[in-house]
Amino acid sequence: MKTMLIWLLAAGICLTGGTHDYSDRSEVELPPVDAKPEPDSRGMMEWPRSQPVWTNARLGAVMEKINGEAADELTETYGIILLSAGAGQGRIEATVRRFGDFERPLAEEELQAVRSFLYKAAGEIFPLVIENYVCCGEPLIVGKITKVDEKTGVVLVVDEEQMIKPDMPEALWFRLEQDGRVEGGESGSRLTWADLRIGQQVSVWQQGMILTSYPGRAAALKIKVAGL
Repeated sequence: MKTMLIWLLAAGICLTGGTHDYSDRSEVELPPVDAKPEPDSRGMMEWPRSQPVWTNARLGAVMEKINGEAADELTETYGIILLSAGAGQGRIEATVRRFGDFERPLAEEELQAVRSFLYKAAGEIFPLVIENYVCCGEPLIVGKITKVDEKTGVVLVVDEEQMIKPDMPEALWFRLEQDGRVEGGESGSRLTWADLRIGQQVSVWQQGMILTSYPGRAAALKIKVAGL
């Protein structure tokens, strides 16, 4: 036994925590200094372990969480509307705008608040691209009001100079968005839906989808009446 102990000591091996040589050991990779812990499903914070695989099914599940009640809460809390959210190419692309003051871009801090809100609504951090929709560049249509349906709250605008085909000018029915506005084209004064009349020349800025029936149907964000 004594001979074996002497042999081990001669080999430079310590049985009770002696010196270790780490010169050939690669460095342990640490998270970057600006990395932030991510919340898990229980609301706890933890460092991300690996890049998750974001299938369309998984992104679809996230979209279900951020639409509906969460979208309504976003508007109530921040005054920002979630216009659309679509999944594809391993990420979700969301389009947002201000409620009411839709011609003023969102500040970077506001966009970050939207991002944090959507992560919280989903219960996890997911690949997200946010686009800020700002009205109003070129109008969708410039034409005359030819019909006003007070019962359904829509007006028909026809542009006789833009023909889809012979005897079929560009024509669209418009309803006004909840926070949409009507204003004078010359004065910029605020008007109301009741101020719209047949024969008025108007420029219309639209939001969202356009139904491709004839005439088409769309939601107006701003209607500017010429001569007022």
